[in-house]
Amino acid sequence: MVLWTIYVVKYDGDGVMEFNVDNEKTFEEFRKIVSKECNVCCKDLIFMGQLEYDCEYNSKKLKEIIGIGDQCTLFAVYKVNGGGISTVDISKNQTNEYEPSKIRGPSYRIGCDGLVIQSNCKNRNCEAFNDTVYIQIGYVQNWSLFEHLEDKVKCPACGDMVKPLNYWFKNCSYEISFIKDVDGNYERGTIKGTANYGKYKTFNREESGEAIFVKLVFNVTRS
Repeated sequence: MVLWTIYVVKYDGDGVMEFNVDNEKTFEEFRKIVSKECNVCCKDLIFMGQLEYDCEYNSKKLKEIIGIGDQCTLFAVYKVNGGGISTVDISKNQTNEYEPSKIRGPSYRIGCDGLVIQSNCKNRNCEAFNDTVYIQIGYVQNWSLFEHLEDKVKCPACGDMVKPLNYWFKNCSYEISFIKDVDGNYERGTIKGTANYGKYKTFNREESGEAIFVKLVFNVTRS
């Protein structure tokens, strides 16, 4: 028996769990262990990280799966009614403005005009571990967050997938269409705004809190 240490970031982003697991276990067995710890249904738990479509791996042993190994980090996502992710509740449209210096720092903490996604890297081997990172997206049309979680929403420093926490805008007009899951009922809506004069506009996470969204589509144009 070979024990691997696997770190799993909880689906709500609140803390990192450490598992010492036999690498002969199947992915489905590991999923059940994590589900029990997270107190969610096993079938509703998926993973983001270096894995792509984890449902394909259920019957495989951990040691057989590329992207899983000793000291690796996975991000657990709780699916709601077919899919969803917990992020800042944009539907409340509570925003603040900041000077550009607010998101200036190391190479992984630099913004841009248009859309910038704020996150936090949980890769223990990354220079940005447990630090805020900003992902430059720019100007986009009909840009679905869920379609780009795997190819765009990654830590700028290490390339691992990360959870979107907040959204920043600069020198642009923006429109976000959303579908929000409220206790199993869907709330649909659109919010609009502008971010001018070289300042960043972002959502106030303390006032807004988080919500589960099954759709977030961005239209961000130069203002």
